[in-house]
Amino acid sequence: MMSSQSFDTGFLNAQDAADLDVELMSTPGFSLEQLMELAGLSVAEAVYMVGTEKQKKQRVLLVCGPGNNGGDGLVAARHLFHFGFQPIVVYPKRSTKPHFINLVQQLNDLSIPILDEIPSTAATENDEEEDEAKYDIIVDAIFGFSFRGTAPREPFATELRKMITLQTTQRSLLISVDVPSCWNVDGGDMSEGSTEFQPDVLISLTAPKLSAKKFTGRHFVASNEKVIDDDDDKDWALQYQAYLDEKEKARDDESGKEVKEGKEDDKEAEEGEEWAKEYAAYCAEKEKDFFEANKSKE
Repeated sequence: MMSSQSFDTGFLNAQDAADLDVELMSTPGFSLEQLMELAGLSVAEAVYMVGTEKQKKQRVLLVCGPGNNGGDGLVAARHLFHFGFQPIVVYPKRSTKPHFINLVQQLNDLSIPILDEIPSTAATENDEEEDEAKYDIIVDAIFGFSFRGTAPREPFATELRKMITLQTTQRSLLISVDVPSCWNVDGGDMSEGSTEFQPDVLISLTAPKLSAKKFTGRHFVASNEKVIDDDDDKDWALQYQAYLDEKEKARDDESGKEVKEGKEDDKEAEEGEEWAKEYAAYCAEKEKDFFEANKSKE
């Protein structure tokens, strides 16, 4: 049971977020693979929205963890490729689960590079090689709302430091998926080292987590079917509520339509049964007349 306090404020704590995933997989019957595909597509859409603001083909570095948050990143990389971006995936600790293996194979089929670590950004004499070490956007898809502990372990601690360096030295736009990695999910930027890890953009999946209250950058809320941009002059909560109201109205309209159609179907069925009875009575009467006519001839 999800706590009412989280839903009243519009922010989910870690347990609520986990319960919501369970509910989505039990009531509507979404599979984990479906939810991951929707989440990854939402991430790619948000990256597209910020990445197309510059008139150039963006190089996107996606750093993926071993769990579902990392799976969202793998899915996003595939979609970004089809959106015309140049995705490069860093996957330090690969999952052995079949679905994740399939996601990696899909990236291999598109010749999307998959690296074990973020490569060195040291400048070279070759301008082309130097450009290959630069990234316009970095997507942090390492840890999600299930992160526990005060600080990330290796190899992710090193990768997080490299991401901070890229954000500073290359002015790469740092985007976190659902929860900034190494942030305390319920409390915000309280984990060790998290004060240095400050993404420019946050993409909340389904609904913002409590840690989003302390986020001050650009905020997207991705609710499976729609990505809402919380820009400087917008209130994501109002947009999100309007979206939910719109979905609820659509469901009510569809439900009313089904009820109306159901009543019309029942009426047609009753009329059909009545017609069948009348036709059977007519046939019986004609048959009776036929036999009586033949009998009188005899």
